[in-house]
Amino acid sequence: MASEATSVSRVRALLSSYYGVGAAETETKREVDVMDINKQEFDVTRYTQSLLAEKGVDDLVAEGRKTKNDIKRLDSEMQTLVYENYNKFISASDIIRQMKLKVDSLDNEMQLLSQNMDGVMTHADELSDKLSDNRKLMQRLGTTTEFFEKIQFLILLPAKMRSHLTVSGEAGYAEV
Repeated sequence: MASEATSVSRVRALLSSYYGVGAAETETKREVDVMDINKQEFDVTRYTQSLLAEKGVDDLVAEGRKTKNDIKRLDSEMQTLVYENYNKFISASDIIRQMKLKVDSLDNEMQLLSQNMDGVMTHADELSDKLSDNRKLMQRLGTTTEFFEKIQFLILLPAKMRSHLTVSGEAGYAEV
């Protein structure tokens, strides 16, 4: 931000010198900047000499008190700022510590979950192995049952055909 202000001042000075406008104004502004206690260009020696030349003893004492009060106020503001930033730093440290603890416990829980999942997979494989013989037997029984149902149908077919023949004649064959 200071470099931005400096570059703006430099551009103005270049333009003023080119057009010949405001040369006296620029010099006066530079003088004011040197005498402004809040500016970076502040000159302590020139400021003190100016105060001694322009003001009486009572004014100097009042200026001293004002400066002392300003120093106390600024010191208090700086202490408050440091305290607030320190509190923010402590809060951030506490939050980071809590997050680390939660991540550590989360790592432990993930390891436990992984172990439990391995145990479940092991039990599922064991159960699948134990039931595979029964599954094969059930498949054979299902196939055998289907085979017997077909044989039973074939055995009962002639009797059904005879009963339909006697009831409806030759038209009954189509219903079987």
